Amino acid sequence: DTASQDANRDDAARHDGGDASDDGLPAPIMDLDAAQRTPVARLPGFLSEAEVDAIHAFRDDVAAACGTLAKEGDALSGDATWLTTYLSTDLSFQARFPELIDRMLRAARDADRDLFGDVAPGVALRPRVVEYHSVARGGALRHRDHYDSGSVFTVDVMLARPGVDFSGGDFVAAGAESCPFEAVGDAIIFVSHKYHHVEPVARGRRRVLVVEFWRGAERACGHRCERAAGPCGFVPVRARMEASLSE
Repeated sequence: DTASQDANRDDAARHDGGDASDDGLPAPIMDLDAAQRTPVARLPGFLSEAEVDAIHAFRDDVAAACGTLAKEGDALSGDATWLTTYLSTDLSFQARFPELIDRMLRAARDADRDLFGDVAPGVALRPRVVEYHSVARGGALRHRDHYDSGSVFTVDVMLARPGVDFSGGDFVAAGAESCPFEAVGDAIIFVSHKYHHVEPVARGRRRVLVVEFWRGAERACGHRCERAAGPCGFVPVRARMEASLSE
C-alpha cells in the first residue's frame, strides 16, 4: 500500500489535469437535461470470451493489492451483495491491457460522433477509474437518478452470461433497451451524466467491468477519485491499519 501512495504522487506529477480545477471535479461536458436525451450505444461482442477470461484471471491475481468497496448486505448472512474492485489501482489494469483501454476510448469517441452529438471532439480524455463489479443476489444500484458525476463517457462490459450465470440485474436508463446485455462480452457506452440504475440480481452473480473516462488526470489511487488534478491523498483502509499497528 506504500507503493500505492507513491504511485498516487507519481501520477500527479506525470499527468496534466487538462481542464480540471485543482479543487475537485471538471465541469460537466453537457448539462443534465441534454444528457438524458442521449441514447445508450450497444456494442455486441465487444470482448471475446478469451478476453473476458483474461480479465477474470487478472482480477483474481491483483485483487489483494487493489482498493475495494463492499456495499449492501444480505439480510440473512450479512455478506456484501455488491463488491467493487478498483483494477486501476497503481495503473495495474492499464499496464496489463493498454490496447483494451485504447479500444474503449476509440469506441466512446465513435459513439460520441455518431450518437451523442459530438460533445467532446478533440478533448483530451483519460481513464478515471477501472472497476470490476461482482454483484450477488439482491445487489442493485437502486438510485434511479444516479449518474457518474465528473466523468465524460462510461463504458460497461458484461463479464458474465446473462440468464446462465445470473438473472435479474438489468441495466436501465432512458433510451436504453430494457436489458442491453444479451451475452458475455457485450458492451454499452453512454454519456456519464445520463441517469441509470441496475435492477436487483435475482439469482447467481453478475460481473461487469466499468471504465470511466474524464478530463482529469489518469488516476492510480485505489478508489473512484474525486480530484481531477493534484495529489489525491487517498489512503486505503488496509494501509491506515498497517500504519497504526507499526506506531
